[in-house]
Amino acid sequence: MTNLFLKPFGRLTMGQAAGHTGMCRCLVLLVTLAGLLFVTAAVQAETWTITQITNNTNVHDAYPSLYDGTIAWVSNSRIFYWDGAATHELTSSGTAAFPSVYGGTVAWAGHDGSDWEIYFWNGVSTTQVTNNSIMDYMPSLHNGVIAWEGSDGPSFSEKDIYQWNGSVISKVTNNDYPYNDWRPSSYNGTVAWDAYRGTYQILYYDGATTQTVASHTSTIWKPSLYNGTIAWSAYDGSDYEIYYWDGSTITQVTDNTFDDDEPSLYAGQIAWQGKDGDWEIFHWDGSTITQVTDNSTNDQQPSLYNGQIAFYGDDGDAEIYLARSGAVPEPSTFTLAVLGLLWLVVAVLRKKK
Repeated sequence: MTNLFLKPFGRLTMGQAAGHTGMCRCLVLLVTLAGLLFVTAAVQAETWTITQITNNTNVHDAYPSLYDGTIAWVSNSRIFYWDGAATHELTSSGTAAFPSVYGGTVAWAGHDGSDWEIYFWNGVSTTQVTNNSIMDYMPSLHNGVIAWEGSDGPSFSEKDIYQWNGSVISKVTNNDYPYNDWRPSSYNGTVAWDAYRGTYQILYYDGATTQTVASHTSTIWKPSLYNGTIAWSAYDGSDYEIYYWDGSTITQVTDNTFDDDEPSLYAGQIAWQGKDGDWEIFHWDGSTITQVTDNSTNDQQPSLYNGQIAFYGDDGDAEIYLARSGAVPEPSTFTLAVLGLLWLVVAVLRKKK
């Protein structure tokens, strides 16, 4: 019976067979090394492209809020909204601050001449959400629901968390001084905030009950909430670091010798500002930290959404910037070694011909 595998070679002498065996081994090695090269070429390095959104003179653009390529910010006490192509001014008078954007809608705090109130722009018109004698500010908007911090009591010393579902205002917390609740972050009807209850705490309201996520004798603050997970900044005894709670476990993301603050969380990834001499923007993808900006001016108040970070930077006055992530192949020492071996194998095969 004819051996079909040997048929292409015809009848071989022992020397020819040995030569073909060596060639086959070289081919196997070539294929293996090519596979390794393919795998190592898949290693990616995170890169960021930064676009300047505003370019003003003697105007302070700050507190950016990002959602799906759109940004709201405050500029000289007025609220502006960039839809990805054009900029719209949402307030033309008065004093406004702390914008929060979601899906073409914006919430902010505005001063009505007596105290701070919460306002909501639905993409067409503006509604005044609160109208009372307490201080309402620091709104956080998600999917039509707004959470904010309200100060009542003597000299506005008692701070509680409130929530508006599009029609009704409810009080999430109800405490007496010196217990206070600050800086809420809203996500689909749930809220995270920092609080003081004898210790500094991160609290989380899931729509029904409130739980303590973290407690610290030193300052712990500025939570950012995403779908039941929370990032925050806390003082570790020497500086501020970034922490992340995945719904069950707390991870310390940073551990360095400078302050890390203002975290913004999206789908297990975090952006924040770190002071390595001046303030710069950093990003954690769940495993690796990348420095997004590296210059001699301050870059602050990042807002993260799906591979994009809005922040403000100082070019003489404050401007709004948008960083977009990308990935490019990163050649490693191992990859270069594989290329060298491939060249060697090809040279050996040519010599045998």
